[in-house]
Amino acid sequence: MFDWENLFAACRDCNSEKGSSFPTSHGRAVLLNPVDDEPLDHFRWSHVTGECLYDPADVRAEETHREFALDRLAHERLHKMTALRFYFVRAVNGPVDDALRAQIRAELDATRAYLGIVRSYLLFPPDAEAELVRRAVAAVPEIIAWTAPWLRPP
Repeated sequence: MFDWENLFAACRDCNSEKGSSFPTSHGRAVLLNPVDDEPLDHFRWSHVTGECLYDPADVRAEETHREFALDRLAHERLHKMTALRFYFVRAVNGPVDDALRAQIRAELDATRAYLGIVRSYLLFPPDAEAELVRRAVAAVPEIIAWTAPWLRPP
C-alpha cells in the first residue's frame, strides 16, 4: 500500500466520489491516471453544456467517467466557459486595458479549476468559435505565455 505506483492522483471531490473503489481488469487499473494519461486523448468537453464527452468504446474513459461522476461538474464547467467567452469577446471588441488583461489572466491561471474544458476549448475550438479564439489571442498575445505551462497540446 505504500508503493508510489499504487497511488492515484485525484482531487478531493473526485476522490470522495471514487471512495475506496479502484476498478481493475486482469490486474491492471482501468481508470485513467492523469499523471500518465493525457485526458484530451480520451475526453472532450462540451462547450455548450459543460458535459464530459468520450467514445463509449474507450473502456477506460467510460469507467473513469462513471467512477468519478464527471458530469456532476457540468454546470461549473459551463460557468467557466461563459466567463472565458465573455472576456474573449470583450478583448476582440476592444479596447484591451490592464483590467481586462488581468481578468483573462485570472481565468487562465494554472491554479484555477476546470482547466480541462479550457484546454479542450483552446486546442479544439468548435468551428463556430475558432475565429473568436484566434482573434482573442491576437488581441491579447500574452494568452500564449499564460497557458504555456498547462496547455500542452496532446
